[in-house]
Amino acid sequence: MSCTEKRVGKMTAGELYGCVLRVAKIKGIKMAEPTGQSTLEILKEKFPEITAEQWEKLYGQVLQELLEEKKSKVRSREKNSRSGRENFTAGFLKLRSRI
Repeated sequence: MSCTEKRVGKMTAGELYGCVLRVAKIKGIKMAEPTGQSTLEILKEKFPEITAEQWEKLYGQVLQELLEEKKSKVRSREKNSRSGRENFTAGFLKLRSRI
């Protein structure tokens, strides 16, 4: 878990939001995009037991987690790309030294 993931009990905000989306789907609630602003508005309307302030806080945490996840994937891809270039260069230099 990254330092930006907020736990809500034993779940991250993203895990909790995913559970809510699954319940909404079971209830037949139609939503265009899971992380879209329109979905948030629908959830606020369909689950009034959760205050608008709580929804906003949860939604903000979910978006933050998604952003951190995306950044982590980009860093990982960059690291793998760098490693690939370094391996290629090392292999090329070894091959060249044999010639």
